[in-house]
Amino acid sequence: MEKKRIITIVFIVGGIVFLTSIFLPLELKRDKLEQERVLGGEAIERLEKENSALREEVKLLKEDSDYREEVARGELGLVKKNEIIYRSASKKKAD
Repeated sequence: MEKKRIITIVFIVGGIVFLTSIFLPLELKRDKLEQERVLGGEAIERLEKENSALREEVKLLKEDSDYREEVARGELGLVKKNEIIYRSASKKKAD
């Protein structure tokens, strides 16, 4: 009777170890995939906001001549004909 009990316990413990060895890696993989899904969702949200801002800028560049001029002056350094730009020495050092 004692021998059957020991064999039963060994099989139960062995079964638990076997099932754990199968399901634990799967659970770890699932957790990793869940983290990647969350990070991917956050990246999608960020990129959608960025795309929206870029679409708005394109719209402004196409439709708003004042904005176009501001961008051309600020980012490209363009000036109007016969316009003179004065730059102070302190500002030049900051650049």
